[in-house]
Amino acid sequence: MGPDREIFAKRPLTIEEQIALLQTRGMRIPDKERAARYLRFIGYYRLAVYGVPYKTVGDNYAPGATFDNMLDLYIFDRKLRLHYMDAIERVEVAVRTTISNHMALRHGATWFCNPELFQKEIHHKNLLESIRRDTGHPDVARNGSNHRFCNAFYKRYGPEAVPPSWMVAEVLSFGSWSRTFQNLRERADKAAVAQHFNLPWETLGSWLHALSHVRNICAHHALLWNTVFTIKPALQRFYPGEDDSRLYGQTLVVRHFLKTITRDSSWERRLRELLEQCPRGIAEMGFPAHW
Repeated sequence: MGPDREIFAKRPLTIEEQIALLQTRGMRIPDKERAARYLRFIGYYRLAVYGVPYKTVGDNYAPGATFDNMLDLYIFDRKLRLHYMDAIERVEVAVRTTISNHMALRHGATWFCNPELFQKEIHHKNLLESIRRDTGHPDVARNGSNHRFCNAFYKRYGPEAVPPSWMVAEVLSFGSWSRTFQNLRERADKAAVAQHFNLPWETLGSWLHALSHVRNICAHHALLWNTVFTIKPALQRFYPGEDDSRLYGQTLVVRHFLKTITRDSSWERRLRELLEQCPRGIAEMGFPAHW
């Protein structure tokens, strides 16, 4: 251990001690029994993140800050994650289907086995390993796959057979499809996929990478509403001057995809209604006042 490192010595606190700690830092908790229930089933560490905007300097809360302020922001963020997951699911299905259809029709049902279609050998190797794992290949998964059609495929054709692209499309993760698209060697293939979404292939690659990160945040129940994103979508070509580091930038990407995929999506309208419930307003998420 280096000379400047501290030794971690914090002990776990009981629910009662957690409430007392919040109170000593200035938070108003009129109903301790109710607060205890939320702390018990959500957790102090998780809830405390949503109390940060209500702090002044250091660990002290601003005058008038309440437990409900923190809880309401937590509930809003949970609703927000579910709303974005709803949209990203549609984008994910559309993207993996489009890539699979194009590549299979042009290069064959097991195109992903051909290393010449990819730029980097390590990425291609990782892709094949992911396919074997996610399809429940008998040599990798002792109990098979969670997907019946994968188990039926290997049972019928044997472990030497390779599942077709349209089967792989149903099990491979969004992140894997994002990396696969970016690692395709031929620009013609990338351009053919991207044109279905009215995008240049460079932009599509950036947007898929960014959305797969947002999806992971939502799937792992992490903080979303005021996150400063380190993985940013390339916006300048379509939305010059817009902030690419906040949720608004990601929203522009989602909106573009949904308008391309479907003509009657109500996602944006429902998002506006949800944002009206934000306890802190929309500016901290990067949304302009009249977006």
